[in-house]
Amino acid sequence: MGRGEAAYAAFAVSGSLGWRDIPTQLFWLAQALSVGDVGVASDRLDALLRLDVDNDAVAAAIQALEQTPAGQKAFASLLAKNPPWEDRALRDTGNLAGDAFAGRMAAIDVAASHGVKLDCTAIGFAANHLLREGRIDDAKQLWRQACDRNGDVYLSDGSFEMDLAKASASPFDWRLQNKGGLDTSVVPAPAPLQGRALRIESSMTVRAVAARQLAALRPGRYQITWQTARDDGKPDDSIDMLVRCNGKSLLDLQNAGSSPARSNVVTKTFSIPATDCAIQGIEIQKAASIGGDSETSWIDNIRISPAL
Repeated sequence: MGRGEAAYAAFAVSGSLGWRDIPTQLFWLAQALSVGDVGVASDRLDALLRLDVDNDAVAAAIQALEQTPAGQKAFASLLAKNPPWEDRALRDTGNLAGDAFAGRMAAIDVAASHGVKLDCTAIGFAANHLLREGRIDDAKQLWRQACDRNGDVYLSDGSFEMDLAKASASPFDWRLQNKGGLDTSVVPAPAPLQGRALRIESSMTVRAVAARQLAALRPGRYQITWQTARDDGKPDDSIDMLVRCNGKSLLDLQNAGSSPARSNVVTKTFSIPATDCAIQGIEIQKAASIGGDSETSWIDNIRISPAL
């Protein structure tokens, strides 16, 4: 009816009382965004999300907030409150691209860097969606920033110390290959290994892959190291590492000598070609058992780094 002042006065009253009224929240959200009031905008956005409102206005408001450092901090503060809409928002990260994805990643980074425990099941869902879209770098960045900030930049959980609840949701964690004659588990390790390690027990008479994980290494030359042990703590040369391009062709791993500073350590180098190797499989292999007898091996502290 063109009565803008009367409308504003009505919303001023409802703004303090109608926290469950959707038109009121949308009005004040738009007003706050128009004048750059991040505090009010985040409060109103939180109210709408708690009302399970999922429309273009809410999506645009989230994106607008996440394009500035102040807005990213505000959204991170909302996540810190463990809101009921966290799962939906984090899963939706897998549908974002461009500036929207970058803004969400910045907000997630702020939250995680301040110790906020994000829902890694939702993060894993979003990361898997990104993988299906061919966005492996974005998927890995999302998982690392939200749920694996202490992980190796090239390899996830090389020391086998990740929280098992998180690992179950990760598209980048080790996938143990248990089957008849091959049993694998992550348990406390014998010296000189420390903490937990991967235990491999095999009676198979052929070489077998005990565990594998997905990687996205850029073309170039790399070094991979790992530490092995038998039950008595001595080095175990029945364990080897493989790198496979796109789940198919194996790369050539060359011995690079041993390190006198660390016992039981193996070091090899390899090169990622510029074509047909966008995604790699990092595999742990156990040699065939002699005579089919059960043999136990341990591996720990797997690391990948650029070769000098």
